Amino acid sequence: GAQQRTDPPRAAPAGGQKVRRAARKRTAPTVSILILNAISSYGGSRGVSLVALKKVLKVSGYDVTRNRARIRLALRRLVAKKVIVRTRGKGASGSFKLNPKPKEERCSRSERRLSCVSRHGQRSDTKVSDVGGGWSTGG
Repeated sequence: GAQQRTDPPRAAPAGGQKVRRAARKRTAPTVSILILNAISSYGGSRGVSLVALKKVLKVSGYDVTRNRARIRLALRRLVAKKVIVRTRGKGASGSFKLNPKPKEERCSRSERRLSCVSRHGQRSDTKVSDVGGGWSTGG
């Protein structure tokens, strides 16, 4: 017959405090940093394909087969943040290169309605509806 194993009940910590695990320090760089390093070193004017990127990561010691989804998520996140640009393909497949121009700051709608003096130094008293919505009548 099978014996049932009975563990002694664990004592709850005093004062109702939750027991926290010690946070592990990250020793290895994140996937996105590895991807950026690979693109900056191997990507020419045409960029690096996903297959070539995986080969570079594999050579550097990263487990590509186990972390396949993590690589794709990191690529999509970097494209969404406009850190890298997709030169060919869709989604996380295709070729990628570093974004040559940095992100330009735009005024939010509420700032546009009031004025953008604090950011841009010029005053715009136009309403939101006048900014980009209508056709010019010419004249």
